[in-house]
Amino acid sequence: MNGALDVSTSAWALVIVVLGSIPAAASRPTYERTTHLPALRMSQAELLSMVDRIRAFVAAANRDIDVKRIGEKLELTSDRAKLTLEKGFSANELSAAPDLVTSVWYSYSAGWGTEAPIENVTIRLADYSREVAIDGISLEQVDGLIGLIEEELGARRTLLGGDGLRTIGGSLLLIVAWSSLAFAAQSTNLRTQIALLAAAVTAFAAVVLPPWSAWLPGLAIFPNEASWLVRNSPLLTLLGVIVTILTFAASTAYTARLAHSSRTGSVDRG
Repeated sequence: MNGALDVSTSAWALVIVVLGSIPAAASRPTYERTTHLPALRMSQAELLSMVDRIRAFVAAANRDIDVKRIGEKLELTSDRAKLTLEKGFSANELSAAPDLVTSVWYSYSAGWGTEAPIENVTIRLADYSREVAIDGISLEQVDGLIGLIEEELGARRTLLGGDGLRTIGGSLLLIVAWSSLAFAAQSTNLRTQIALLAAAVTAFAAVVLPPWSAWLPGLAIFPNEASWLVRNSPLLTLLGVIVTILTFAASTAYTARLAHSSRTGSVDRG
């Protein structure tokens, strides 16, 4: 009995030694690249053009990968609707997207566990954050693709959008509001005080009440057939509000000045 146990133990030990001596297939290193983007404005056609260039680049880099394992998805979201498109979507399917897309999520995968020059591509574009992440076993291909995407989206950048611009605008309005309050406290003219207080209230209200994220979004994607007025309607609305505020402030200041001039003239005549 003990002899049989010894033989069995020796056999298992031999198996373990043999298996341990077989070199494990070493997985190749994976390279990752991430980039962040400024505020963007584009049409659906420009978005699809970028996707097509990504597809062509990846198809060439991953030419030895089974296409059946490849996954692709695109999600387009607005404040009221969401469209999800699967692998191989076309311009006709993309045309069903909401009129104003404010969030995009695009993903490409070479397949779970697949070692490929380009393994994963993820593009997240939204109001507060716009990020591209790519990984794969070929540093050259990963760098090449992220450079291509930066080139495509860099051409769609806009200075009139994003949380950075909104923060600057809000800070300037707060400075105007607090300065108006400070000058009102030092003024001895009642009408001037009223005008400055009105300006302060207006500036404070302009910080809190308007839909700044809708007027100056970090991402805006329009239908291909959208007119110039539709594409720029948020900005035009913002300009209209600014003109209204400036007109109100100028009118109030002018009225106060006339009242002050009238009072001074009456005193002189007296």
